[in-house]
Amino acid sequence: MILKTHRWHMYIMPVVGWLWLSMSTFAATIHVPADQLTIQSGIDAAEDGDTVLVSDGIYTGEGNVNISFSGKEITVKSRNGAEATIIDCEETPNTRGFAFESKESRASVLDGFTIKNGVHDLGGGIYCHTASPTIQNCVVTQNRATATRFFGQGGVVSMGKIPQYT
Repeated sequence: MILKTHRWHMYIMPVVGWLWLSMSTFAATIHVPADQLTIQSGIDAAEDGDTVLVSDGIYTGEGNVNISFSGKEITVKSRNGAEATIIDCEETPNTRGFAFESKESRASVLDGFTIKNGVHDLGGGIYCHTASPTIQNCVVTQNRATATRFFGQGGVVSMGKIPQYT
């Protein structure tokens, strides 16, 4: 009887272990606005390795500006590219598209957005401080900096580390 019990464990334990490990490697896709109403809420719901897939449209207001990855190694991607997915900061003071300030790495990917009309002291479009995210297929336009010593740096400002642009 002991031998039969041992055999059962010998076969079932590797299967249980494989399932447990496999479940932790499955990445989720969170759809905005179908699953989460705003880009920020999509990011907040994501875990490392997940993708936040943003539908076509113009995104404005709270949760769709001043967006932070919060240090997560995720991909935030538009469904159909920068021409179809726009972050419009509406020239509201102290508003920018994205801020990377939590030591994001190259595994933090922003892909396929137009970011426009941001107005902030530094980086009205994208601001990176001690972070090096991957920024690809994005258009950063019509943003401005309000800090006079940084006049002309309204698009993307990076301090401390260098993002990867493609």
